[in-house]
Amino acid sequence: MQIIKTASTQKVLQIAALLLADCAFFVFSDPSHLSLILMILGWVLIGITVYMACLYGARLSLRAGLIKNQKRITLVLLSSVIYLVLVLQAVGQLSLRDIAALLPLMIIGYLYFKRVKSEKVVA
Repeated sequence: MQIIKTASTQKVLQIAALLLADCAFFVFSDPSHLSLILMILGWVLIGITVYMACLYGARLSLRAGLIKNQKRITLVLLSSVIYLVLVLQAVGQLSLRDIAALLPLMIIGYLYFKRVKSEKVVA
């Protein structure tokens, strides 16, 4: 049980460190004077934070018995949708139509990656 608590504490500390790095990056930088490379690195940092938070949430749900198995495809698609919503909101382009379009794309992506994975197993 101690190992589970230690692993859980480490994940929480990793996510907290990523959130702190996100906050520090975007508080102490001025987007109008920042180079494109640094701006992209900031968005990559946010993407990693969202993925790690989704991964930790899935692991907690798995331990609590809310989900039966943890699939990386689902985590990647879920974190991608959250990330796209954040990006669209940040640039002022988020609308209800965008969110409605992301749901079918997520389902199609899940089915596509599931099919590709099953073909690799058969081949």
